[in-house]
Amino acid sequence: MTTSSIGPTVLWRDDARRIRSEWKLRFSPSGATLIVDHEGGIGFWDAARGVLRRFVDADHLRAFSATGHRVFVGKGDTLIALSTEDGSEVWRATLPGTPVGRLDADVYAADEQGVVLHGHAEVVLALSMRTGRERYRLSGTVALHDREVFLIRDATGATLRAIELGGAIVTLPGFGGGRCALSPDRRWLAVHDHDVTLWDLTTGTPRHTWSVEHTFNAFSFRDDSAALIVTSYQTQQSGNQDWNAEQIFDVATGSSLGSKGWWDQDAEPAPPHELAPGVVRQGGLLRVDGAPIPLPDKAVVCVAESGAVFIARPVKGRVELAVVRRAPR
Repeated sequence: MTTSSIGPTVLWRDDARRIRSEWKLRFSPSGATLIVDHEGGIGFWDAARGVLRRFVDADHLRAFSATGHRVFVGKGDTLIALSTEDGSEVWRATLPGTPVGRLDADVYAADEQGVVLHGHAEVVLALSMRTGRERYRLSGTVALHDREVFLIRDATGATLRAIELGGAIVTLPGFGGGRCALSPDRRWLAVHDHDVTLWDLTTGTPRHTWSVEHTFNAFSFRDDSAALIVTSYQTQQSGNQDWNAEQIFDVATGSSLGSKGWWDQDAEPAPPHELAPGVVRQGGLLRVDGAPIPLPDKAVVCVAESGAVFIARPVKGRVELAVVRRAPR
């Protein structure tokens, strides 16, 4: 069995700006660049050398495209698309009506449809992913984006629309707020607002309502769209263990298909995820050519096109970057 070891850690330069958001570390698709949301702008760091390639002045890092090739940032009333490989500007679009420094609404990037959605001042703008030019605009706010469709909400309810041209698919009068999830077959929409309500998108009406056992955590549809899985938790008065509960409901009949509960310490381990041949991540553990490497909290792992395995993590407002040395094959 071959072995692996972590090489010397590359530290940020002393004059590098502190991190603004620890949760927005991202490697470019090639693995050659690490994108960091710094105070005052976005840094594009050379992963192999640990040096800053480019720094782009920006107020906010808004989103990454699904493929990871674009990062969208806000500066004043302007949305800017940058290449994640080198930080070069692809386009910029001025969004009138946005207060200076407040371009902080969510951005939804539909890569396959070539559309970027941005909402501000109760208006949703659809921009071309390639050029930044306006495609269409609608009144309301985005409640959900799922691949080729999105849900837009206004004072009267909500409408599910096709993202490419913005056309309406189904209108849901009286639709309220809350977190949403869409079934893979596009038949059902689950909404949490105190209770969980299931909307039938073939009729545009609510079909079932279920109460949540404890404090709502999340929900998702089963891959076959036939069941909704709802998870909740209950924090104990003493100790640091939460009690977690899972309920499964049949979407057609509304009946319960079963439930289970567990303490945090008894949670099932995360399923292994193969990042590349010989490189597998499972929760807080990385296995490289069979050798286990414990991962620090909030670590981001990337297997570069060069074959190098990089590990980046935030530490007290800075970032540490390490490379895993793989034994020759």
